[in-house]
Amino acid sequence: MRLNENDFEKILNKMQNGNKGKIKACGYCRFSSDRQREESIEAQQRIIKDYADKNGYEIITWYIDRAFSGKTVNRPDFQRLLNDVASRECQFSAVLVHKLDRFSRNASESLKYNALLQDHGISLVSTAERIKDDANGRLLYGIMSNINQYYIDNLSNEVMKGMRENALQKKWNGGTPPLGYDVVNQELVINEAEAVIVRKIFEMAAEGNGYNTIIRELNACGYRTKAGNHFGKNSLYDLLRNERYKGVYIFNKCSKRNSQNKRNSHKYKDESEIIRIEDGNPAIVSKELWNRANVARKMTGRITTNAKHNYLLSGLLYCGECGAKLHGNHRTHGSNGYNTYRCNKQANQLTCSCKEIRADILEDFVIDSLTEHFFNPEVTDIITEQINNKIHEIVNTDSEDIQLAKNSLNGLKVARNNLADAIAKTGFNQTLADKLDSIEKQIVEYEKMIADDDLNKTKIEITKDDVKKKIAELKKCMMNPKNIEQTKIMLQSYIEKIVVDNKSVQVTFMVAFSFCLHEFWHNVHYNHIVEEGRIRLYSDI
Repeated sequence: MRLNENDFEKILNKMQNGNKGKIKACGYCRFSSDRQREESIEAQQRIIKDYADKNGYEIITWYIDRAFSGKTVNRPDFQRLLNDVASRECQFSAVLVHKLDRFSRNASESLKYNALLQDHGISLVSTAERIKDDANGRLLYGIMSNINQYYIDNLSNEVMKGMRENALQKKWNGGTPPLGYDVVNQELVINEAEAVIVRKIFEMAAEGNGYNTIIRELNACGYRTKAGNHFGKNSLYDLLRNERYKGVYIFNKCSKRNSQNKRNSHKYKDESEIIRIEDGNPAIVSKELWNRANVARKMTGRITTNAKHNYLLSGLLYCGECGAKLHGNHRTHGSNGYNTYRCNKQANQLTCSCKEIRADILEDFVIDSLTEHFFNPEVTDIITEQINNKIHEIVNTDSEDIQLAKNSLNGLKVARNNLADAIAKTGFNQTLADKLDSIEKQIVEYEKMIADDDLNKTKIEITKDDVKKKIAELKKCMMNPKNIEQTKIMLQSYIEKIVVDNKSVQVTFMVAFSFCLHEFWHNVHYNHIVEEGRIRLYSDI
């Protein structure tokens, strides 16, 4: 390597300082995090200064990084040190550290930046390891760098083991909890004052409102994020995707930090590495609302009111002839042309005989059928009755715990009677008495569990008002036909599927309700099928 003028000046300065007796040097100190006290910086400085005094160095400046990990070089004073080393005004010829792991715990970075110092005629000196600047010393430096990295990697693995064990027990692993939650005894509990904000966000998103509309409403209400800031698009982006709000415990989802110690929160690990526990923490919104809000969010991002052609039923249509999906298709005719729905296989492979159908005719039929059915006052009673029948079927199916309690109860009562008879015949016996007491406590516990379960079951029921509220949401959207986004989102929520063949069109309408039983959310659906002969819907194309 050819030395430049700047390098010669540094080497000359080093030689001159040697002749005068003292080598000018800087000290670098670092502590990692809350596992070390800030006073450890002062301890490092004392050790470095003592070493400098005894070994002919003069400390002319200090570089200190407080609470920065040695795994990354993205440390303010470390970067300032590198900038000063590369400048023509650099006045020191050595960098003194207490231990090499203070300089870096990353083996490749440690070797890289030590080589950079050497390129500029500056030596890295450890007061603890005492490594010489020769072939053996360089070998030892490489070994020590790898040992330091092994230490941090091993520590990281041990910490992860503990965190994974916590996660399997559904405990919170540290950090600020999401909006709507607090942490009590390492478990997430609902903060009701914040949960109101979360529910409003999901409800507005489910109605098809975009980020800007939701943000304006939140600001108008004076709502703030967990950190007390105004809401922004990023905060809503993360919140709406957070499965914890529907009761799913998530751990180890985000990707690892990069070499700059930064993490991309939108990049996720492989599913095999993620711990996901259904109903692992309290739910703030129902699964149905969470799913509806996220369907709406995805669709809102794709739909624009100035789109050239709008297809309200896209994603819902299936071919009754071959099972493929139907897609929107524009046909040129006259000045404007018209839209149709066409089977994918018929369009791409010409292997299906299903004919196209006019989009406007089919869409009008679907919307008219939906409004005609759901806006009929008698339908409220029908939906309420059918949904409650489905709920009762689920409710009357005992959970595993209740089945175990009921199965055990009879056996425990027989054992209690037998023990009581034995004591009556043989006289008091402490061992038998203790056993009898234990069985009696189990009987009381199981009987209470069964009684509580029966009491909870009688409270679970969908009311007419619940059904009316659902229909009111639908009616609000249907009464505003110009709102293409909300209309399309609402159709996605109230239509399960549409099957089209050459003889008929069959539409399956759906209304979803959710209820909580034994801390688990259950979804039940009301379904209604409308079928129309295709001859009335088909228009010559």
